[in-house]
Amino acid sequence: MLMFFATTLLSGCVTDYGHKQRKLASFPLVEKNINFEEEISQIERTLDTMTDEERAIAALDLAILYSHHRNPNPDYMSAYKRMEEYISLVPESEAIDNYRYLASLLKETQKLNRVSEELKKRDKKLKNLKKNNRSKEATIKRIKRENEILIKKQAVLESEYKKLIDETGKLKDLDMRIEQMWRQVH
Repeated sequence: MLMFFATTLLSGCVTDYGHKQRKLASFPLVEKNINFEEEISQIERTLDTMTDEERAIAALDLAILYSHHRNPNPDYMSAYKRMEEYISLVPESEAIDNYRYLASLLKETQKLNRVSEELKKRDKKLKNLKKNNRSKEATIKRIKRENEILIKKQAVLESEYKKLIDETGKLKDLDMRIEQMWRQVH
C-alpha cells in the first residue's frame, strides 16, 4: 500500500535553455497528512518480497520519506543509504547524476547533523561547567566573607593578647616591687 506516493510523469513538459532541452523526470510526491513512521515501516517490511525494479522505486521512496522536511524525525543516514541503494539498482538511469547529487547532499546533511549534535553536547557541557563555576564562585565569595570576619576577629584577639602581655608585664613589675618591699620589711 503505497497510498502516500503519487509518481508523476510530466511528459511533454520541456524546458528550452537555448543550447539544450530538458524534460522533467518523475519524482515521488508525498501526501500532506502522511504518518512517516508507519509508511517507512510498511515499505521496509515488504522490501524482501519485491523485484529489483520495485525495490529501486521503494528505495527512492524511502530516501524521500526518511529525509522529508515534514518528517518529525528525519534520518539522513538511512535516506543516504536508500538513495545509494536506488543508484545501485538503476545505474543507467537518465537522471542518475541528479540522484548521485541528492545522495551527496544527504551524506553532507548527515555529517552536519553529527556536527550539530556534537556542538549541542559541548554546549550542554559548557552550560554545566558555567553552572558549576557559578556555584564555586558563590562558595569562594562565602569563604572570602568568612575569612574577612576571621581576620577581624584575629586583629581583636591580637589586640587583646597585647593588652594581656602588657598587663602581665605590669603585674610582674608590681609583683617584683611587692617582693622587694616585703624583703625590705622583713
